[in-house]
Amino acid sequence: MSSTASTDFPTFLLTVINAYISGAGNGDNAIKSTATLEDDVGTAGMNTLLGTSKSNRHAVSKVLASVHAACEAEAADAAPLASADEINDELAMANYLVGTSLTLADLVYFAKVFPLYDPSCESVLDAAGMRAKANLTRWFDFIQHTPAMLASDAVPTIAINVATPLPSLPVKVVGGAPESGKKGGKKGGKKGGKKGGDGGKKGNATGPEHAIERIELRVGRIVECIKHPDADKLYLEKIDVGEDEPRTVISGLVDFIPLEQMIGATVVCVCNLKPSKLVGIMSYAMVLCASNDDHTVVELVKPPATATPGERILVEGLTLGEPVKVVKKSKFFTAATADLAITADLVATYKGNRLLTESGAQLVVDSLAGSTHLS
Repeated sequence: MSSTASTDFPTFLLTVINAYISGAGNGDNAIKSTATLEDDVGTAGMNTLLGTSKSNRHAVSKVLASVHAACEAEAADAAPLASADEINDELAMANYLVGTSLTLADLVYFAKVFPLYDPSCESVLDAAGMRAKANLTRWFDFIQHTPAMLASDAVPTIAINVATPLPSLPVKVVGGAPESGKKGGKKGGKKGGKKGGDGGKKGNATGPEHAIERIELRVGRIVECIKHPDADKLYLEKIDVGEDEPRTVISGLVDFIPLEQMIGATVVCVCNLKPSKLVGIMSYAMVLCASNDDHTVVELVKPPATATPGERILVEGLTLGEPVKVVKKSKFFTAATADLAITADLVATYKGNRLLTESGAQLVVDSLAGSTHLS
């Protein structure tokens, strides 16, 4: 075996997990024991690795129970972990082993099957063997090329040569809720535009004075954040906005907010902007920030850390209806943000009325008193 995979399974598993965590920008939080994986991963700020819904977390926990048995036996083959063939079958219609984002289950089985692809290992598959396990091979190559794995040199990237093309990913890899995004962009956006026009004619409260009603502002929590693999000034984030899965969001905040302040931050997300591709990666929301006049200082607009992801942001004294399903940034969004401002005591407002979470907490910034640049 290679120097990487020749160690016992528990040691190599920790190498893989720490490589991913380090590549995601959390290198100071090394996991030292397989016995405390769940607690240590949470402490490292990588909670999405444990699953992003109750059912997913249960599935990951079952895998970790098998890992504990494997580590006691000091060999993956002696544990009740699924076989390579079983995993190959599970991946026939999935990108990940649990849910729609990478979890510890993927890293566990990545470590388990690594010797099948490492050319220095006796158990390495030949091209025919890789094709026979085409779903597993496609998944293995996908996992090793995630930005976090590529950012660490602790685990080598294996060249996969199967002579014939592997099957494509069965499910498009996105963040948030791609189906609703597509439908909203085509159908909801048009309907919303018509309603806006009719509302103005009929004297509906959704007139120009309440443009913010069109925008879906919600509490979000950044559960993962790394630098964009292809853009020095962009962050690639996973943000929990109260849905089944966190949304993938791209933000141009590298020059303004340190990575350690992004991870775990409670923020405000614009959730109904039309999804857009930023340097090759789709972004499904926007983080609301305030800036000074020359945009040399940018700060997060922040709800309290105790706010619940998914809470809608309301305006004090106004009754808001339902937002438009999908809006273009140049349309309703521009009209809405024109009346957002920060007070002298650092509170975010709309036309002088405080922005509040559904539980009544106000939004604040750190230092930009008087700012009228929020976007």
